[in-house]
Amino acid sequence: MKNKIFEKGKSYSLPLQGYVISSISTMGQRIELSEQGTNSAEFVLEIFTDFQIIRFNQINHIKQSSKDSLMKHLCSDQYVIKHSECSKSGELHLIFENETEIIVPDSEFEGWIISKFTTKQISNTWVVGGIGTTTIFSTN
Repeated sequence: MKNKIFEKGKSYSLPLQGYVISSISTMGQRIELSEQGTNSAEFVLEIFTDFQIIRFNQINHIKQSSKDSLMKHLCSDQYVIKHSECSKSGELHLIFENETEIIVPDSEFEGWIISKFTTKQISNTWVVGGIGTTTIFSTN
């Protein structure tokens, strides 16, 4: 199955390798991901807690309440996901081909959600991280 999540020790391997950032919303921290060469988003990552972007060996602490943080840090290049995983305790880690990283720590509430579009307008929650755990849902 193309979008199957695999358990890997104390984490889950998320099958997002090769997906690119197709848009970033300035209304909160929302990233849409699509397959390379297509314009239609297949996944949406929403971040609800403070997080880090590591770029050029510099750690940038991003406040969730800052509306343009993602745009400021991720707007200049094409970002293709090279590695994606989440810990069973709620942390999300994405590494892009240009070595930029997004790290969303565990939090006291839902820190991040990845949803999968099942039609153009309807998305189903796929993975949720926070409160010391990661929860995986079926998108069927």
